[in-house]
Amino acid sequence: MSQINTPDAFRNPAVHDTLLPWSPYLRLAHNFPITQNLPRLFLKEKLGDHALHYFHTGKGEYHISGKIYPIVPRCVILRRPGEGYHFVLAENTEIRMLNLHFDLNEIPASRCLYPCPYSDAELKDCLPPELPAYQRLNNYPAYEQIFFQLLDTAEREGITAHLQRKGLLLEIIALLYANMGTTLKSVTLHNHQNAIDKAVRYIQAHPETRLSLEELADIAGVSRALFCRVFRQTIGTTPQKYINRHRIQLASAELLYGKIPVKEIAERYGFANVHHFSRIFKSITGNTPAGFRSHHNLYE
Repeated sequence: MSQINTPDAFRNPAVHDTLLPWSPYLRLAHNFPITQNLPRLFLKEKLGDHALHYFHTGKGEYHISGKIYPIVPRCVILRRPGEGYHFVLAENTEIRMLNLHFDLNEIPASRCLYPCPYSDAELKDCLPPELPAYQRLNNYPAYEQIFFQLLDTAEREGITAHLQRKGLLLEIIALLYANMGTTLKSVTLHNHQNAIDKAVRYIQAHPETRLSLEELADIAGVSRALFCRVFRQTIGTTPQKYINRHRIQLASAELLYGKIPVKEIAERYGFANVHHFSRIFKSITGNTPAGFRSHHNLYE
């Protein structure tokens, strides 16, 4: 009979110096493409909630708290309650922002409609000043995946979705702290960032292709073992889970905006069959493809 290794079976987490009684509340999730027809100058003098402005693509300048930051792909700007901002976008450049508005702790004033009035800022708790206003993200695929999960849960009602949004917002904050703590000690991660980027770009460009770990490692140009380890370090999940989430994001858009049969969507995005597609879809979104489509069709 094998014996239980007590130190591995019973663990107390490390005690953090600062109490973190955070219970965040999502106020708005916005997938925002900026076309040439929209203005290139955005100005808000003062607002009463937190905002995270993530630039999936873009180029320009972002002004906040007397400082100017360059807008480049995969940068994120944190604006705290009471702060204003303005940013100027370059001409003839594709711009897509993934925007989140939230309160660090849920209070009655959290439930006001966007935009949050400046007068509410004095009621709100703020993220600590140690978290910088501007970061370029190393683990950008994980940030984008969490954003689209928040975008999905924003459509759902009930305590389950409400708690999921809180958890996902905490994941976003944890990711920002982890990115801030990235140092040159992470040699393996930095040296192989381009390899992981190459694999991620291939996955995103070929969602219909069934890829083995060996094939992905070949695309990245590293060994299978190194690819799996660095992918998880960089992205925060396994390659297969990332592929599944990416496919489900694309399939969700098909279900939401099109009338293609579920079976055809499953084939289009590389699932073995409609049952496999439904199982993965429900494990990620909490709903079946048919249920997801039916729910959103209620609002047409």
